[in-house]
Amino acid sequence: MMMTNYEKMREMVVQAGMDKKLSKLFMKKFKTDEEAYSCDDATKEWAMSKGFFPGRVELYGLNENNYRDYVPDFCDFMLHPYNNHFKIWISDKLSLKYTISGAGGGVLA
Repeated sequence: MMMTNYEKMREMVVQAGMDKKLSKLFMKKFKTDEEAYSCDDATKEWAMSKGFFPGRVELYGLNENNYRDYVPDFCDFMLHPYNNHFKIWISDKLSLKYTISGAGGGVLA
């Protein structure tokens, strides 16, 4: 059984567009999944090529015919944090009010 090179894999997910900080969490979750579910190298490689943690193959019963019915772990991580650029508007009610109403008053004024 081949040993996973987590640092190389982390570099690959960053190159694929994942945030560097988020990639650390992704790799931590990947390692946890890998420890919890043992699978052969071919299954691990297939799962990773489709964007899934290896344990998802057994957990979801993934195969070539149904893997598209599930959101891959990689894609799920790429969504976080949801609405990253807009979270300041939501967390700061005053900023949200002025953003929605514009400079001259408006809906919330």
